[in-house]
Amino acid sequence: MRGFCLFFGVFALVSTAQASDFDDGLTHFQRGEVEEAQRAFEAARAAGELDPAAVARVERYLGIVYASLGEDARALQSFERSLAVDPEQATPTEIGPEQQAFFETARRSAEALDVAVSRQGEGYMAELIGAPAGWVATTVVSFGAREVQSDGPQVEFAPNAAEWLADRLPVRIVARDEFGNVVHRGRAELERTNRGEGRGRGRAIGIGIAAALVVAGGVVAAILLTRGDDGFSSGGNVDWGTDG
Repeated sequence: MRGFCLFFGVFALVSTAQASDFDDGLTHFQRGEVEEAQRAFEAARAAGELDPAAVARVERYLGIVYASLGEDARALQSFERSLAVDPEQATPTEIGPEQQAFFETARRSAEALDVAVSRQGEGYMAELIGAPAGWVATTVVSFGAREVQSDGPQVEFAPNAAEWLADRLPVRIVARDEFGNVVHRGRAELERTNRGEGRGRGRAIGIGIAAALVVAGGVVAAILLTRGDDGFSSGGNVDWGTDG
């Protein structure tokens, strides 16, 4: 209990510090103190452990600040990061038309973060798509009692037989940026299908029909044989949902 209270206290302090930095940034920005606002927003981002909504908000205001200071490349980068997390947000009104153009440029190039999963050798590969280049630092996939982590937006994982639950496997994914902030959470359910028995029935029926045709009319029939696989359904069609 004491350990839990200590953890909760530390977490509360970190969260409070992040909120304080962000609020300080807003105060400085509203006063026209742009450089002070920049430092406060960057401190909020660097503290780590932001959730996706907070990441979108901080990166948005950093983009606004950078645009106001004429740092176009950094403004575009922050806008792209913010839009990747929250693609439906409105164009900022706190900046002029020239700076707003950077936001709209970022909107056209940004993709909403999502996850694709596909077969990879004996296992699977989950890939975070839509992430601006060089942004995602770590991606973690968890299933059963295990976690598999990799640097960057791709992670390979291979569940063992004991980890499948009635031929289904719930999977969760968390992607973080270089500061440790969570930029995406997702979940999915993989499905394992044993088609061996079905393939056997398909071959028997095909052969029986062909034999009947030959006997009846001497007609040559083409037999379509299904190609064998490893007994798993493709992960490519898995629908990953956002894990709020």
